Amino acid sequence: MRVKIGSTRQIQYGGSVKRISIFVAGILLAQMVLIALASMPAVASGSGTIAGSTWHDVNGNQQAEVGEPQIGATLVYVQSVDDPSRLYVTQADAQGFYVVTDLPYGAYQVWAQDADLNSTAPRLITIGEVNGAVSVDLGFIYDLSNDLQLMAVRQVFLPLVTQ
Repeated sequence: MRVKIGSTRQIQYGGSVKRISIFVAGILLAQMVLIALASMPAVASGSGTIAGSTWHDVNGNQQAEVGEPQIGATLVYVQSVDDPSRLYVTQADAQGFYVVTDLPYGAYQVWAQDADLNSTAPRLITIGEVNGAVSVDLGFIYDLSNDLQLMAVRQVFLPLVTQ
């Protein structure tokens, strides 16, 4: 049945007859749809990738440089900032490289942990349509001051005597 906008119809609802104006009902419905759409958060759908490496940051400047060794077999953690229950864990390969794929767009904290339970500082990154693939290198800074031992050495000077 076609109904002309601006016409009035009677409908039966809950045992009683109601009169509605099709014009008014159409506008109210359109307003409710617009309000519902406006109140919904915009959610970008898609997925991204985080890849990088783990290494010993010898000079502590958080920049991977020539001569700073890679650290393999570390665990890399990627945790959603919006939903901390979403935690992704992967293991870096023997050369310290890792890849985490199929991550929903959003903000993440990324950190690594070595076999001795030392952790890197967490890095905050965002994956989105513009930056769907992000590189995150994670440097371990080790305190080696306790590993050094100074020892006193006595030397005996024996001059070379020739005849």
